[in-house]
Amino acid sequence: MGVLDEFTVRSSVEEFSSLCVRLSSVMSRVWEERFREEFLRSRSGALERAKRPIDVFSSRAFILPDRIRVEFPAGTSVIVSTVSNPALRVKNRKVTIYLRVSTLGSWFGRTFISIVEFDFDELKGVVDVEARMLIPALMPFECVEDPRVDVDSEDVLYHVRGFYTKWLNATLTFVAKFTHDGILLRPVAFSDGSEEFILRDFRDTFPLNSRMMTLRPYFRDLETGGIFVGPREGEVVDAGEVKPIPELMPGKGELKTGGNCVIPISKREYLLIYHTVDEFEVYRCYAAILNSEG
Repeated sequence: MGVLDEFTVRSSVEEFSSLCVRLSSVMSRVWEERFREEFLRSRSGALERAKRPIDVFSSRAFILPDRIRVEFPAGTSVIVSTVSNPALRVKNRKVTIYLRVSTLGSWFGRTFISIVEFDFDELKGVVDVEARMLIPALMPFECVEDPRVDVDSEDVLYHVRGFYTKWLNATLTFVAKFTHDGILLRPVAFSDGSEEFILRDFRDTFPLNSRMMTLRPYFRDLETGGIFVGPREGEVVDAGEVKPIPELMPGKGELKTGGNCVIPISKREYLLIYHTVDEFEVYRCYAAILNSEG
């Protein structure tokens, strides 16, 4: 098995433990430092974003933890204690929602992703949710977070897997591929032309389109990170062509920025919904128009 091969959600503890050891061996501090330098140079181009809310959208429906039940494969239904960071897909007025949840007795640092489907007209007010577990954590030291969709493919879901052990302390982006044989998982990787590697900490990573990836490396020593884009072949990003978007870097009073979703608005233009986190840890969402190259 290669270092970054696919594996399944039915992988044994031994197989997944072996993968974690291999992941720790392919982290590149050299490329992390290169991206860090580009990040610092690009911050001078950050925009000063308005802090006052603009009523462009209105709330249609609400999902609350006490109105959710999640069914597990064995038929067990569990109560939810937290729900956050959703992603959704709308097709022919059918809405598929991916939810980051933790169960009663668990905590926010140990979550998994569940799925629920609605007719669009059912999304009114506070809704009752009968979800099912979709992408679980495979180890007790792992947290599955932050679903992100690929607008060009219904068969994949990007997400974060946080690992918290003494030999692997990392926040990585994975892609889940839904097949007839089950769910395949693979880490999103970078290539320098000769070998693949990963970064120690990157999330908010998902396709801009079939050729480009939007990603958010996080630099732990700076306690900040911003939005980059780079060309991709599937789940592998060309590291040498990854560039920050200066206008989407964190500006004055902002700690970090990251992408949430992409909406195609023409053949060559995309609306990126992204967020900022300020010094008081307040999240705000904004929109930016990107061309097909980012």
